[in-house]
Amino acid sequence: MMREPAPSPRATSRTPQARRIRLPGLLPGTLVMALACSAPSMGADVSVHGFGTVGAAWLNKPDDWSFVREMNQHTNEARWRVDLDSVVGVQVNYAPSRSLELVGQATASRMDGDAGAKDYIELAFAAWRPDPSWTVRLGRVNLDAYLYSDHRDVGFTYPYIRPPVEYYSRMPTSLDGADVARSWMRGDAQWQARLYTGRTSAGMGAGRLKLGPLYGITLSRESYGLLLRLSAVHARTREAIPAMRPLLEGLQQMQALPVGEVAGEAARLEAALMSGGMRTNYLAAGAAYDRNSWLFTAELNRAKVDADNSSFTTGYLSIGRRFGPVTAFVIESAAMRDAEPREAPDWITPLTPFDPLLAQQAQAIAEGATQAFNHGAGHQHTTSAGLRWDLTSRVALKAQWDHVRTHRQGHGLWRNGDGRPARSDIVAIAADFVF
Repeated sequence: MMREPAPSPRATSRTPQARRIRLPGLLPGTLVMALACSAPSMGADVSVHGFGTVGAAWLNKPDDWSFVREMNQHTNEARWRVDLDSVVGVQVNYAPSRSLELVGQATASRMDGDAGAKDYIELAFAAWRPDPSWTVRLGRVNLDAYLYSDHRDVGFTYPYIRPPVEYYSRMPTSLDGADVARSWMRGDAQWQARLYTGRTSAGMGAGRLKLGPLYGITLSRESYGLLLRLSAVHARTREAIPAMRPLLEGLQQMQALPVGEVAGEAARLEAALMSGGMRTNYLAAGAAYDRNSWLFTAELNRAKVDADNSSFTTGYLSIGRRFGPVTAFVIESAAMRDAEPREAPDWITPLTPFDPLLAQQAQAIAEGATQAFNHGAGHQHTTSAGLRWDLTSRVALKAQWDHVRTHRQGHGLWRNGDGRPARSDIVAIAADFVF
């Protein structure tokens, strides 16, 4: 990290944040103020800031598996990659008055081929501050529920090359809606409460999950280098994931068959898979400490979904130590699903006497639904270690090693996984910069 105590990961409209191919979010306040003193300016009321990462990675993994750091990333099965962590972003702030500000942010990286133009826009909102304690934002804002929600792609703001994928890879970060925040001081502690509502989505193309309406609250407290945060989010799925619709329709047709065994199993499988209108609840807690050359970060998230295959618990613990311009760190992270993996039911045996062709079609539906169930959430652990070297106040070099243990049928955080347990290693180097 930076040689002085690192800024707290807190979202304000003055900070550029980042993520995969879209406009970056906001950088933490301390870093943004430093940038504002020397960044290019288009006039008294307009400022432009940016960030980027240039990285390369080597992956020792099962053939055909594709590692992704988030859901909208391009599928790449290669062992040598430059698209895993590389990203560049820019943010424009325009303040027509002391109380009003317009913010736009976009990032560029290699996204999924189904990404549209709007997927590259990370932020696009108007912020109104009637007084220093209150902020109201309307438009595309950051979903301020996690420690790195507002600057996940701004690698310069944290020691590692990428935030733990077990925790962050499936979590949406942008919210199309509005939020209102109030900040206040009590003793030596700064408090902030934020309420937000709107709609969001994660993934691309046929795998896109849409959530809305979404409601949430985040409460944070910061004092003497220690940041504590609690968040609660409630949302409903707007519709079934497009890729799931043929399976859900097929399971509904199976329930109409005059074979009780098949009809009952089809009904149970349909209820276990995520469809439209299902409730999703997230509860998250986080802590970050940055003082006296020590860095500590921990987050825990509990996601409860009506669908049996989609509920999970994720978390990580990171500890770092600065030695002058060099920071050493270790991370332990995990994603654990609630449901045990399932085996496909045998529908060929009871249906063959009625119609052999129907039996084969039904079995294909059973196997597809079971695969979708097992792929609904990931189940894996990762141990990571690395170094960061701050060359200047705006450029940092990093190296990181990740050892990933994926459990049987726990490949939900990978693309093209085949369900077998696996151990993988990722060795990466990167250069982070801000401008």
